[in-house]
Amino acid sequence: MQDGKALQSGTSHFLGQNFGKAFDVQFVDKNNQLDYAWATSWGVSTRLMGALIMTHSDDNGLVLPPKLAPIQVVIVPIYKKLEELAVISERVADIVARLRAKGITVKFDDNDQKKPGCSFAGREFPAQRWGCPAVMAADPGASPAQCPSAHPAAESSGPGW
Repeated sequence: MQDGKALQSGTSHFLGQNFGKAFDVQFVDKNNQLDYAWATSWGVSTRLMGALIMTHSDDNGLVLPPKLAPIQVVIVPIYKKLEELAVISERVADIVARLRAKGITVKFDDNDQKKPGCSFAGREFPAQRWGCPAVMAADPGASPAQCPSAHPAAESSGPGW
């Protein structure tokens, strides 16, 4: 774990032929002889989900590996006026469509009730809410090639990446 401690998770046990004999489970071996089945047991529990959360989070929130994150990319528009948000929305629409066509889940955070700084600083920031591994900032003054620019969520530099 991040604090250096270990966490026991899935356990594995060799059970021999005890269950095969108890339940009369047999098979024909390579010598064409009947033999009792050999068994192992491997168990996982919700402890593995706890380990995932403890490994991929810190005091700022959770960042899941991309294949597990329900939202893989959040695009946050950087603007002062609603007209700038409209310009960004137009540019970002094509990018969102191309990402979705590649199977990437995207959230364009175009909530005009709060400014971008509030989005990045607040606990309701989508990357923190959904464990999003990548954040893109979209600026109306950037060229189409530069808009949006991407960076990993802060916690993604931790273990498991």
